[in-house]
Amino acid sequence: MNELISLDSTRAREARLSKAIGNTGFWLLTGIGSLFVLGAVAAGFTIGLWVALLLIAPAIVCYLPAIWWKRQLSVVPPIGKNLDGRLSVDVLARLKPGTPQQPQTMLMALNGHWQTSFILDHLLLTRDMVLPQLSTETAQLGQALQIAATLADHNNSAAIEPGFIVAGLLMTTPAIGQMLVQFKAQSGDIEAIANWLGRNLEEERLAKKRTFGGIGRDWAFGFTPLLDRFGHNVSLSIARHGAHFGWLTHSDGVLAIEAALASRTSAIALIGPDGIGKTNSVYALAQRLIEGNTNRNLAYHQVITLSATDITSNARGPGDLEHIMISLANEAAHAGHVILFFDDAQLFFADAPGAFDATQILLSIVQSGAVPMIFALAPNDYQRLKTRNQSLAGLLTPVVLQEL
Repeated sequence: MNELISLDSTRAREARLSKAIGNTGFWLLTGIGSLFVLGAVAAGFTIGLWVALLLIAPAIVCYLPAIWWKRQLSVVPPIGKNLDGRLSVDVLARLKPGTPQQPQTMLMALNGHWQTSFILDHLLLTRDMVLPQLSTETAQLGQALQIAATLADHNNSAAIEPGFIVAGLLMTTPAIGQMLVQFKAQSGDIEAIANWLGRNLEEERLAKKRTFGGIGRDWAFGFTPLLDRFGHNVSLSIARHGAHFGWLTHSDGVLAIEAALASRTSAIALIGPDGIGKTNSVYALAQRLIEGNTNRNLAYHQVITLSATDITSNARGPGDLEHIMISLANEAAHAGHVILFFDDAQLFFADAPGAFDATQILLSIVQSGAVPMIFALAPNDYQRLKTRNQSLAGLLTPVVLQEL
């Protein structure tokens, strides 16, 4: 029988063994090994060293396969560029030697995997709807696997994941395209959903590799009691709580803000209608910076957002607002590596409840260039600022967010 996938290879055997042991087997082996170790320690103190040594031997026998599973079998990393070397462990573990390799049996093998459900559910399809439409020809499975490899490459995945294979099976079956038309969908939706899955998988891989500069970064930041009181450190929140903005960190808007800051711009007007994602874009920028995934001059800068409501609520008398704003700017400039973010910036340019007119104060701060600032504004608010204070508006570098 002509096989596309060699299920007698070392990787395929390791994948099946990985599935056989599983997470349950790993913890069982670890637990039994630990019991033997505890018994060996107790025997060493009560019976004798020779009994302890006898109990250590089975502990090692339990620990060795557990370590092998944890370090190698649970992962079975991709090797090379060929099909046998790139299929993920989840795919190889589900394929049984001797089973015909064709689209129908492949879908049956991958049925129940969460990636299969992700693809089918988003297309409003079920296995029972798809299975009869699939071919029983090995050659068509080969075409589906080629598409799956292309999808993996497009999504920076070294392994060919089950979801990519399912997408390949659907894309090479004309009857599925006709079925999607009946559901008011189109064949291009299959690739779009596969890429959606790919972005999710890439985000998971990147999240495991994330670093935030270490303790030296925190020491270098300095003592900022006022910023801690009146502001919210977006960067440290991302580092501590694991927020992740994924593909948004590479969006045109975020890269435009980063480029403006890298060119020594003292202040940016981030312009866009409500709901377009101005706040999320700045948060995504904060992630890029705190990870060091940026220009060297911006790496590990921290973004602190200021609230007009918090500042006005703490102003007790005449001149307090000016004093607080200047003190915050001085503290940020002294600390270094700080970017001030004015969310709902129109509240700093209007004299109304929960807001105050800090135009003249901000003008002097921006002119000094002591600390970079980002002002999030709706288009009409930006135009109003240009009308009221052309000097300040002229110092702001506009970055206009577009609909994604």
